[in-house]
Amino acid sequence: MLSLTLVACGDGEGKTTDTDTQDTTTGGASDPTGATDGDSTEGTATDTGGDTEATAGETTDDGDTTAPPTTAVGCENFLPPIMPESLESVAIDTPLEVSFTVPGLEGNTLWELSFGELPPGVEFTAETGVLAGTPTAAGMFAFTLWARPALDNPDCGTVPTTTDYVLVVTE
Repeated sequence: MLSLTLVACGDGEGKTTDTDTQDTTTGGASDPTGATDGDSTEGTATDTGGDTEATAGETTDDGDTTAPPTTAVGCENFLPPIMPESLESVAIDTPLEVSFTVPGLEGNTLWELSFGELPPGVEFTAETGVLAGTPTAAGMFAFTLWARPALDNPDCGTVPTTTDYVLVVTE
């Protein structure tokens, strides 16, 4: 079973929060004529939709007095699914080795076995993303793998990817 989480991305512009009053101001997108749409203001904070920042009581270049804004950044990167997306059955006492990958993150992946159990005799190595061993018991073994970049952009984080697996060990 494959599980992929999607989160909408935004450009991060136009929304500020007054840290003293928690009032939020949203500036709309500008059109080529200079008019704006969707402007709405709650409380006393003022936003013209620009990128000007000022400290409390300071006057900006456009003449507005503002409190220090906190920009709401709607920026996430998304990962493709973990590969392989499913596992083939294996017979008891048969050696098994599966190397998991996230396309585009080869050599830059943090892995975690986040839920479930593996058959006795089989281990998952988080440093390499490899499931290996010789299963010594038959059954259905469900587990979830979680992956994210080891080196991520601190300004725009990556949403981890997860995949649910079932390993069937036959007699």
